[in-house]
Amino acid sequence: MSKKNEEKQRQPVTLIATAGGDAIVKIWKVEEQDEDAAVGRKKEDEGPNFVMDHNLEGHSEKVTCVSFSPDKRLVASASYDKSVILWKTDSGSLHMTMPSDPGGHREGVTCLAFDKSGEVLATGSWDNRIQLRSVESAAVLATLKGHIGAVTSLCFSPNGRFLASSSRDGTVRLWNSTPGDIGSEAVAVVERHSGVVTSVVYSGDGSLLATAGHDNKVLLWETEILTGSTSRPLNQAAESSKELGTSGGCSALSPQHTDYVLSVAFPPTSGKHLGSGNKLLASGSADKMVYIWNTEMKERLLVLEGHKMPVNALAFSSDATMLVSSSRDRSTRVWQILPREIDGEELWSHSCVTVIAPRDKYFMDGHAMNIETVAVGFEPLEREEEAPPVDPEAEENEEGATAGEAVDTAQAVEGEDGAPEGEEAAPAQG
Repeated sequence: MSKKNEEKQRQPVTLIATAGGDAIVKIWKVEEQDEDAAVGRKKEDEGPNFVMDHNLEGHSEKVTCVSFSPDKRLVASASYDKSVILWKTDSGSLHMTMPSDPGGHREGVTCLAFDKSGEVLATGSWDNRIQLRSVESAAVLATLKGHIGAVTSLCFSPNGRFLASSSRDGTVRLWNSTPGDIGSEAVAVVERHSGVVTSVVYSGDGSLLATAGHDNKVLLWETEILTGSTSRPLNQAAESSKELGTSGGCSALSPQHTDYVLSVAFPPTSGKHLGSGNKLLASGSADKMVYIWNTEMKERLLVLEGHKMPVNALAFSSDATMLVSSSRDRSTRVWQILPREIDGEELWSHSCVTVIAPRDKYFMDGHAMNIETVAVGFEPLEREEEAPPVDPEAEENEEGATAGEAVDTAQAVEGEDGAPEGEEAAPAQG
């Protein structure tokens, strides 16, 4: 593999989708440069250069949400015009428009999310309802009712068993989304925010749920306390001895933002390959700031400054080393976030390595109005292979066999050398 291809493979973020008030979805990709041409015009600490790959026009009103399918083959977009459109990522062509009537949402669509298989798309709306639809046929699989205000955010748990929703009614609801057993009633209703809840997201291992709202708060929830069962992938499931409703299940992160919190984001995966990235959470606010939190210590690690208007949307890279933020200032920023150890203490640093923004007053390549949403096409990670589980009986038998082999070998050596037990064999004569 060439050096150029190796660098491209190591790039944490290669594909970004943005959309907003101009009713347009834009897909950005890393610009492929000749290695020699890049020398001399790009500093070592600068990030990738993104160029617009596709300009997707199909909505007639503000686009509120975009999301890549897990395999990155599709991009879904939702709009105040009540429509949900699926686009082909590679060509930018229309894949499907999910019909809004009959059976669709009655008001503007505010949020959407793919499940882990990419076969189901959840959508939320100003009509207070959530719909689960087949990505293949657009058929409505279920309609979830319970919120009494517009649905603002949706997120599936990593194991696919639950769907979390937030709403302008001040609640967060968890729904059973297990294929073939989708429940019409919420399995948990959370009311801890005072006012609109703007965003909800599961951690990569499913053990935590983060919520944000107009009360300037970011809350962290233990999911096993909320639902009575794990939201983790099956290979990470853990027994919980805590009872539903017990104290300690919710933590308010401090210091708070000074204005509405509009978005929260966890790294999309978890495991040893992430290292310290497993404990990161990001929040974006109307105070123009992005905070990076340590969810283990419940403390703020970093404050990312640069946006000139409210930060509407956030998305981590797969390896948690980069964060993408989009704002009403019509810019999208790519931040590098890295830990380092000094005198045994873990410290975090950050830098804005890329800014995607209109190039001139005619909004060349950029958005003409505020950016409402951002999505990152998650890159596959090279995970370290875990050692196979040890079988105690096999290990014991192996030790016994090894001991037996050692005895046989010693006896064979004794026989060859002719030395009595307890004495060293005479050196061989030349």
